[in-house]
Parts: sequence; structure tokens; C-alpha cells
Amino acid sequence: MENPRAFFRRLAAGSPDDLAEAVLRATGDERRALETTLGAAQLNAIRKLAEGRERSSGQKLGNVVVLHGIMGGELTRIRNGDEDTIWVSLWRLFCGQFAELALNEQTGLSPQDVRASGILLRYYAKQLVSLARDWNVRPFYFDWRSDIRTTAQALRQSLDAWFGPDGQAHLVAHSMGGLVARCFAATYPDRWRTLAGRLVMLGTPNYGSFAIPRLLFGNNSVLQLIDKIDFHHSLEDLLRVAATFPSTYQMLPSPDRLPGLERLFKAATYTQTPVLQRALDDARAFQRQIAPVVDPRRMVYLAGYNCSTPNEIADYEKLAADAGYRFSLHGDGTVPHNLGLLDGVKTYFTDCDHQSLPANDDILGAMTSLLTTGAAPEGSKLLSTLPLPTEAPAAPPRESAKRLAAISHLVAVSVRLRGGEPPAALSPDDGALADLLLGVEPEQATPNQQIRTVRIHIVEMPIEALEANASPDRLPIEAIAVGHYDRVAPTGAERDLDQSLSADLPLTRLHERGVLRGALGEQFLLPDPRAGHERGLLVAAGMGRPGTFGSAELSVLVRELSLTASQLGRKHLATVLIGASSNNLTVQDAARAWVEGLQRAAVASGLEAVTFAVLPSEKTKPRLTAALFAEAARLRAGNAPLALDLSTLDPPSAQVEAEPEREPAAARLSMEFSGGVCIYSALSDGASLAEREIRIHPRRIAELNQRLRQESDPNRRLALGRFLLDFLFPRDLLGGLAGDAPVVLALNNAAARIHWELAAQAGADSPVGLLRGLTRQLRTQFAPAPEPVIGSNRALRVLLVADGATEHGLPGAQREARALADLFAARGIECRALLGPSEATALNVLLAIHDEPPFDVLHYAGHCVFREDDPASSGFLFSNGDVLNPGDLGRIDRVPRFVFANACESGALPEQSAALAPSFAETFFTKGVGNFVCTAWPVEDDAAVTFSRTLYETLLGPAAAPAPMWRAMRRARQAIAHSACWAAYQHYGDPYFRLLREPLTQP
Repeated sequence: MENPRAFFRRLAAGSPDDLAEAVLRATGDERRALETTLGAAQLNAIRKLAEGRERSSGQKLGNVVVLHGIMGGELTRIRNGDEDTIWVSLWRLFCGQFAELALNEQTGLSPQDVRASGILLRYYAKQLVSLARDWNVRPFYFDWRSDIRTTAQALRQSLDAWFGPDGQAHLVAHSMGGLVARCFAATYPDRWRTLAGRLVMLGTPNYGSFAIPRLLFGNNSVLQLIDKIDFHHSLEDLLRVAATFPSTYQMLPSPDRLPGLERLFKAATYTQTPVLQRALDDARAFQRQIAPVVDPRRMVYLAGYNCSTPNEIADYEKLAADAGYRFSLHGDGTVPHNLGLLDGVKTYFTDCDHQSLPANDDILGAMTSLLTTGAAPEGSKLLSTLPLPTEAPAAPPRESAKRLAAISHLVAVSVRLRGGEPPAALSPDDGALADLLLGVEPEQATPNQQIRTVRIHIVEMPIEALEANASPDRLPIEAIAVGHYDRVAPTGAERDLDQSLSADLPLTRLHERGVLRGALGEQFLLPDPRAGHERGLLVAAGMGRPGTFGSAELSVLVRELSLTASQLGRKHLATVLIGASSNNLTVQDAARAWVEGLQRAAVASGLEAVTFAVLPSEKTKPRLTAALFAEAARLRAGNAPLALDLSTLDPPSAQVEAEPEREPAAARLSMEFSGGVCIYSALSDGASLAEREIRIHPRRIAELNQRLRQESDPNRRLALGRFLLDFLFPRDLLGGLAGDAPVVLALNNAAARIHWELAAQAGADSPVGLLRGLTRQLRTQFAPAPEPVIGSNRALRVLLVADGATEHGLPGAQREARALADLFAARGIECRALLGPSEATALNVLLAIHDEPPFDVLHYAGHCVFREDDPASSGFLFSNGDVLNPGDLGRIDRVPRFVFANACESGALPEQSAALAPSFAETFFTKGVGNFVCTAWPVEDDAAVTFSRTLYETLLGPAAAPAPMWRAMRRARQAIAHSACWAAYQHYGDPYFRLLREPLTQP
């Protein structure tokens, strides 16, 4: 086939007939390209429409012109005869080419030769082909950046060129396209009259949209996403580009429709982006020009509803945040009804979001009737009245987990492309980016993903008593597995099985001869010599050295065990719940590790059934049953490639006795780096290993650390994390990072600069920071030993500080603070909030810290500056460049004992502390802060909100005993594991710290 991108440029600029023909005749590469760009579901729908069109021989009913909405048309740069599509191309946006879309503010023209080159078929292909069954259809694609009046003139010229100066046609216009059509009707009333057709508008912002002021204040998901993947420009740069588009201002909410909006047309209102008053005045002139509705009887309006949509201003001082607006379900998520509907124009409603209106099946099914009669056909699902109460308030919309995961993936892709060549082939990532930019929800699942089902059985009998048909399964048991510790004689279930094989104890003899080894994941295989087990296989699964076996190691063992059994043709495995004991894993943790190991092997494994043998005298079976049912639900919710068949198990009882929480003793490691000399030691309750000293060039350490920070691809980052341990860590101390106990790292400043959270054991599928509770302690002359507990059950007092810099507004920080304030209020916790530049000032923070009674918790969400050359001037950033620095804190007698600085580089440390100048982070320890949570690099807004809320929810423990810090940090990191910034979060202090000793009494 021709170049895939050229192929789609041709289709985007062509007719629906060209598209339908391409879909019908596509084979091989063309079919794959079509599916990649259009999506499998839409491609199938278009194919059916195209087939119906071929079978139909009816006369066409007339002409229809389709107009797309804002951002719905391709924009391509022409340079030296070459065509580069900028909108929408992941590669071009990643390379910073959004800046090339800027228009000249004086002329409104593009300094670069950027032209409209086609309609985005991903969103309009189905509509075009559907209409083409009954009509001669022409897509009118236009430069959506330009003045709408200029585009209306181009529409007039296109209509005359296609159909003649008196030719007739209908207009079907989505979003901004409806404004173009109405401007055409107002500017050329004679041509509108001879056109004779109807105008059908889909979600047109006839009186503007509150999405525009949100854009001009930086609260816009489109520019925020481009900012994440564009390494060349800041969000402020992108805002300045968007502010050059005349169409942006023309879609501001009109004061003619909603009184009181005049301030939106004053340049002084906009503090984030320089706005020309001339552009605002010209936009008002445009709105007045199209205000009279020309011939409303020839118009139909289709409105989406039931989507949270901003529909009025609540606070002019907060236009950069959701708090500045009121939201309603009377809208499609972008255009509220009070700014979309036109007086005297027939209106229908459908439960649909803004971007999905063109492909909505109810609308497409009624379109011919709407065009020919101006009304929906009998039996149509379109509603003539809105099925919602007059007042239908809504909460601000929140990004879904699917959308957050898709954003994280695209950020990782953009990092992976950095420094490379543009992809030659079409990629699903381009479509995913377009969906995110235009507000379309990502697909639920990867197409054609195969799901493997494994049947699970539980039998109450010793492992050595199992017969081949001991479980209720059609497949006999073909392999029996037990765990084996390296260099340890068989014990427990392994010993019992050994005794059942022969009085000679064959497994013990093999151990004594050094044949039976036990490295993690290593499998020792032995034919089962017992009668009735002729096809049976015995497996001693390596667990590594004692004291190093935890959940992560168990999942590795299960993965290797599953693959080994499958490769040997064994489809039914029996086993004990390896690793679960009073001194090691809980039944719940062991069950999750088993399921994770099975899931990681699912694609390549042929295993069909697993039987767990548990002792009748234990409480294991009900606990294991409950844990497996929970895991099965988790797999279903997460669209995993594995499903559990639990049909032979009775559903768990609500009276299952929970296992007591265990607090394993922390593994403590000391590390001190200085000038390329790295000194390590491991500490335990009773002893310490001798120091280990290795020499590594400081440049290698810095380069590896920087590479870890920059790498966003999870697989490559995991490989780097494994190399980090291999390169920087003594081999005989690696055991301290295994198991399930929390890890405490005592570090000097230089060692604390390493991103240890990203370190990974060989064979592990996740970094240490996601598998273990990892706590840091800073070895510095300024920091006393951390105190373990705030600990009392008096009412907690929390001080929240957020978004204190006027010049660098952070809507996400205020959103985080509001979410936490709601959480604390629901738990009856006293919380004082300093939100926004007027409240959150350095002096107000110092006054609050000095308040009586003292605050227990300080949570800061905002900007932090770290100056390597002058650590004493680092600190929290407020308006007008004011910095709350170590000197300020040094004059305060008390500081909250728990501090969470959710700010970029709040945990950054100098290589060495000057004799009399502690860094900002060190100052907290000097003042008696026992626990400090901070970030090592910038974090994403949504991840920051999720992490902080999860951390406090876990520390407060609504339903059980409040969790210790190491568990809360692990859970919070896991909650944002889809984001590349999870490892930025660091904890300095005590892993066993608790905010409360007992659960809170709910208010």
C-alpha cells in the first residue's frame, strides 16, 4: 500500500464514497491501518454501512455538507513541498510543533504555511458514510483556529463551487461548525435563502462555552496533556499559542445570553495568559453579528445531556479552578444548554457527551427525517423534552482511571521517542492521543485480548495424602509442588511429602548431596514414585534464602512454577499455600501473590487447574476462599488476562475471622556515599554485618540515577532498577531487600539522592518501592533520631496550605487540598485550610504553625524551589517570589511532627550540608519533625491527589486499626503505579509511625 499517513491524508480530504470504497476493498496492510486509525468497533460499523450503501440503488435525496467542530479538522504544515500533519500527531506534538500553530495577532494569519487538510475521520467517518447512503455528502474541513467570519466566507465559496451559485444543500454541523454555518447565514442571507436546506446543529455553543475561560486560565485538559508530552514548551508557552486563535475568543460565554459575564471581555480579568483587549472587543462584535437567528424554522438543534458541564460562574477569583464554576447535568460536558439552545429552534435531547454526538446512533437514525421534515421520525429515541429536573446540579467531572492510565502511557511513549526518529507506521498511540485531546473515553479493553481461565479448588487434607483424583476436577492432578529454602533441609509440608515417598527420605538425601538447591524460582523436578501417581511430577520450588521470602518472591516462584509445569504438559497443579505461616505471609497476601504469579504467566502458560491442600485443623480454608473471591473480582475489574473459576467453592461467609495484622521487624541498611566511596552495613535487632566498602566513579552513579529518573517505560525502568542494585549494592546485603518486612535506609545526603524506591531485585516484576514499605532516615548533624509516634487519641489538628503563588497557579493543588479537607471533615478531624495566594502566604503559614494548640500535621501542596548553590534559600514558594526558607523555620519553636510536602523537589538535598546551613528538608528534622513525606521530582496533578488521599485514608484507618506509615506509603504508591511519578514520593522517618493508635470514632 502507499505510505499509511499519506493514505489517510487522502481519505480525510476525500469524499465519503472514497472512504466507503477503501473500507470495502481493504486487505492486509490497508485493513490494519484502517483499524488502527478508526478503531475496530467503528471500522466494523462503517463496513456494514458501506455494504448497505452498495446494495441500495435508490435515488439520492439531495446534497448535505458536514462541518466538523473545533479541533475536528486536520492541520498540516507545508514546507518545501513536504506535508507534515501536526494536528493530530503524537510525534509532531511531542517535538513541540504545537507552537507552529500560532497565528499572527495582527493579521490572524499563520506565519507558517499551516493549512486545513481534512476532517478527522476517527470522529466523523461513521457520520459521513451513514449520511452518504441517502445523500450526496461533502465534508467541509476548515482551519478551526481562524476567525469564524473568514471560515464562513470560505464555506460560501465552497458551496458555490460544489453546487453552483444557486445550488441547494443541507448543513449538518457539529459544535463550532454550527457557528460557521450561522455566520454564513447572517453574512450571506441571500445565499442562505437560495440554499433552501436545513441546518442541523449538534452541540453548537451558540452563545459560547465556559470551556473557553477555563482554557485561558490554564485549566484545560487539552493543553495540560500536550504539556505532558511536549518537552520543548511550558504550559504558559502553549497558552500563549492558543491565545492567538480568534475563534477562541469568539466562543466566550456571551453576556447577551447570561447577564453578568461582561468581565470575561476585559483583558485585566485574565492573569494566566496575556490577552489583547482588541481581540475581546472583536469577539463581542462577532457575537452581536450572529445574535439574530436567521430563519429559525429551517434549523434543528441536537443537545447532549446528563454530563457534568460548567453552566455559570460561581467565583471570578477562582476561574482557574473548578471552584470558580457551577456545574449542571443540563449539558454535554462542554456546552451547557443555557449557552447552546436557540429560541425558536426545534430542539431534541439525547444522553450523550459532546464529542460523541456525530456518531450517535439515535441521531444518525433520525437524520434523514430531520433534514427532510425538520422533525424526528415517529419512534425515534430522541427526546423533545429534557428528562431532568429544572435544577440538576452536578459535581465537577473527574478523570476516569482509564483516562489516567492512557495519559500515563502516552507520557511514557513520548519519553521513549525522545531523541529518536518519527515512527514510519501508523500507531494506535496517535488515535489514543486524539481521543484524549478531544475528550473521548479510552476503550475498556485491548481488542482481541485473550483471557485464560484457571479453575481453583481447595481440599482439606495434607499434601502427602493427595491422590491424582483428590479434587473435583475433570483433569487428574499431574504435578505436586512444595516450597524449598536454599541450603535448608526439607521442613514442614516438604518434609511430610518426603516421608511419604520413601523411608529413605529422597528429598533430604538430595539436599545433603547438594543436588537439591533452592535459589528463588529454581525448580527441582522428580518423578513421583508412589503407586497411583505414574504420570505425577514432584516439584521442589526454590524460595531463596530464609528471611528473604515475601509476596514479591512468591509471585516470581508461582510464575516460574506455572510455566515449568505447562512446558512439561502438566495442566493440573496441586500445592500448599507456599509462604503462608504465622512467621511469614498472611493467607490474604499469599493468595494475592499466587494470583499475580498466575496472571504473569497467563499468556504463555497452559495450566488449567490449581488445587490448594490445606490442613483441616486450621482456619486457612475460609480465609483462603475469601481471599480468592476478592482476587477474582479484582481481576475482572482490571481487565486482566487471567480469570479464576471458583465454581466449586462456596461463597465466603461474612463471619470469616480476619487475620491479625502483623508487623514484621524492619530490615535496616546503612549507606554512606562520599567521593565515589560507598560504605554499606546491614543492621538487625541484635547485630550488624561488618561494613562493606566499594568504589564507584561518582559520574556513573549520577548518570544511572538520572537515567532512572527520566525513563518512563515501565519495562526499561525495571531493568535499570535491577542494574542499580547489581552495580551499587554488595551481593551479600541483597537479602535485606527481599521478603515482606519494611526496609529502612539510613542515608547520608549523597546516598539519599539515589532513587532507591526504583531499585529492583533480580527476577522481581516490580521495584522495591511498590513491593515493600521503604522508609528513609537522614544521617545528618542537623537531624535528631526520628520519634516514632505522634500518638494519642486527642483530636488531630491538620494545617492545609495550597497554591500560594500568584505567578504559578496550581489548580491541581487546590483540588488536592479540597479533597483532603473533605476527607478530614468526614472523619471529624479539625482542619484549617489556607488556599490560594490571598490566604496561603509565608507569614500566614508561620503564624498558623505558631498557633495554640499546635498542629499535628502540615500538608503543603504547591511549588517548592531547591537551589543547589544556596540550600539555605530553598523552600516553599509563595507570591512575588517569597520563599519560606530554613531561616524562617529556624525561628519557630514548634513545627508539626508530621509534614507532607507535596511539591516538586521538596525532598531535594545538597551533596553535602554546609556547616551552618541545613537544607530546607533537613530543617524539618532539626525542628523535631518525626516523619517527612516529600517528592524528589515533579509529579502529575491527578497522581498527587490520588497519592495523598490514599496515604491519609490508610493512616486514619476508617474500618480497622490505623495502618503504620510503611503500609500507607506502599498502598499509596501502588495506587498511582500507572503513573511514572510514583517513585518520586519518599518518606523520611519511622516505618511504624501511626497518626492514631485506635480507629477514629465517626462523627
